[in-house]
Amino acid sequence: MNYVLQPRLLLIGYLSTFGLLVTESFFPVPSPKTFQCTKEISNGLFSTADPQQSNFMIEGESNFWHSVRRKQQPLPAGMTPSYNNLDESGPLPDDCYYQVGCKEYEPKSSCRVATDLKNMSEKDDILRYMHQCIEYGLTTFYGGSPTVYSELIRETPQTVLNRCNLVTSVAIPPLVSNPRKLLLLPLSETGGSCIDTLQLDSNSGSPYVMDMLDAATDLKREGLVRSIISCGFSSKLLREAYNSGFQVESNQIPVNLLDPCYFYNSEALLTAKDTDSELIVENPLAGGLLANKYWNRPGEPYKYELSRSEKGNLSSLYKWSSRHNKRKPWAVFQSDMIDILYNLSIKYQVSVEVVALRWALQLDNVPGIVVPADFGSTDDVLYSQIGKLRQVFKLNLEHNDIERLWEAGGCEKPSLEMTEFDIEKCEQQESGLFLP
Repeated sequence: MNYVLQPRLLLIGYLSTFGLLVTESFFPVPSPKTFQCTKEISNGLFSTADPQQSNFMIEGESNFWHSVRRKQQPLPAGMTPSYNNLDESGPLPDDCYYQVGCKEYEPKSSCRVATDLKNMSEKDDILRYMHQCIEYGLTTFYGGSPTVYSELIRETPQTVLNRCNLVTSVAIPPLVSNPRKLLLLPLSETGGSCIDTLQLDSNSGSPYVMDMLDAATDLKREGLVRSIISCGFSSKLLREAYNSGFQVESNQIPVNLLDPCYFYNSEALLTAKDTDSELIVENPLAGGLLANKYWNRPGEPYKYELSRSEKGNLSSLYKWSSRHNKRKPWAVFQSDMIDILYNLSIKYQVSVEVVALRWALQLDNVPGIVVPADFGSTDDVLYSQIGKLRQVFKLNLEHNDIERLWEAGGCEKPSLEMTEFDIEKCEQQESGLFLP
């Protein structure tokens, strides 16, 4: 398939052929500027739920061909970047990415807002959509099939691919005779030199979880896998992997304002801390229910008006309503959740979706979130959603607003201070053995 690249991508590939593009930035950094992070959240480039901030200086200078950036101090732990004057398109600042993999095996940058491609249908021009995301600095993709990744590798300059993080998911089967062969199958189908990030999908009933992790760790040592993460691993399974000497860099869990339970029980936080891992939030928009279109909407929508992902999250809405001890879930949802999100969206001059995404991104020990490519309304234009993802880096939710959203979710912000009984109870809840 002959595909016309975006002009910026095409230019980068052309220049790199002649060795003219020599820069550590994904794209040339715009014009010489000096940025300073002040202590005022409203004016600072870096921000956090905790308003205690330090000053940082990033200086840039340019020559005829490209911009050269001086060494930038790393973002302090607990800080989530925000840039009030972020452009509508173009490259994102360095701190909008975090490192995956270890230094010994050539780590890669991963965007803090990743795109999940698994719900995109074959009729969608997935390659064009991915190139558009890359143009906006959104260079991390989940859920792509080997065919999709293979096409991206063929039609994209290598210098651009070097800044992308393609997450390859492998489900742990109930029975496997050769874990190594199973893990290498996606690599052979894509035709790449290595797997950027290997994600092992949970199957707690399989006795081969540790075997799969062992094979994945061997591939990492051989340079065929850069990073190993998990999806849906229980706290017990993560601790077992850690005690067995396997390093799982992050665990993907579903968290949103309607269903914050995975995060609220604090065990996920404590396990991440004890196993030297992080948390990646998936489903931050509850399948699309946390959206502008439900503000000031009269009555409950008909089932045919809901997307498949929205229907799949109706149970979360009903459970959320029961936590508030109120009837008429949709009426309560609009008054006690959507109205709050809408008011905050007016305050920060963004959409309801962006507020919900930013809340998830500012959770403790969460370096990134995963957002479905079709997170908007079923009749929205797919490409118009990319700009909303970029706007997540334009605001910083103040402490009072975060507390207000936790209250709307029916929970309090979790704490790492847990007793042994709390840990045991959380593990039993995960396995379905605990009865309140």
